[in-house]
Amino acid sequence: EVESTSDINNSLKKLSRDSLLNLYKRSLLYFKKSDYKNVEREIVPIYNSNPNNLYIAILYAQTLTEQNNLDEALVVLNKIKNIYPHNSIISFTIAEILIENNINLNYAEKLMIKHEKNYKLNPNFLRLISKLYTLQNNMYKSSVFLSDYYVLLNNIDLAIEVLNNTIRSSKINNTQKKILLTKKERIICENPRRLQPLYGEKDCY
Repeated sequence: EVESTSDINNSLKKLSRDSLLNLYKRSLLYFKKSDYKNVEREIVPIYNSNPNNLYIAILYAQTLTEQNNLDEALVVLNKIKNIYPHNSIISFTIAEILIENNINLNYAEKLMIKHEKNYKLNPNFLRLISKLYTLQNNMYKSSVFLSDYYVLLNNIDLAIEVLNNTIRSSKINNTQKKILLTKKERIICENPRRLQPLYGEKDCY
């Protein structure tokens, strides 16, 4: 409902504070307009009385993150992770904070890989894990996920460009180049044919 709300201020005026649901919705509305101080004002009381609520805890942690209170945000998330240790959304949120702020990348990688199957068709996951490997100077793995990201967005040309740039790099070995060449060929052959050059190498037919 909040996602589809266009007039945020009007919605806030009409929305009372008479229930947990309304308080959470008010917090989401303020978050949508990037008013993090008011998000915190709304959500802290309901978080304090409902610290085991998954949705409230995640929104509170995201609000803290947006205000650069990273340590406090991670404390909130790790507390809720102890209650729901197998929940992929919590792990993904923690990993996102770590990657976007370039901290504890090895732990972030463990969290991302653990839930890869759940998120392999999620463009944000592909973008984020590609960034993780870029920060770790792993050009090969970064290009694998970034090319998948562009394929998912139906931008085949950019996917091929990412792979070509990595294939030409001296930072990957011959085995990795062969794997990327195979991946490139598969992407080209499995997707609608692009505009073909008059001369030179052409795509699959």
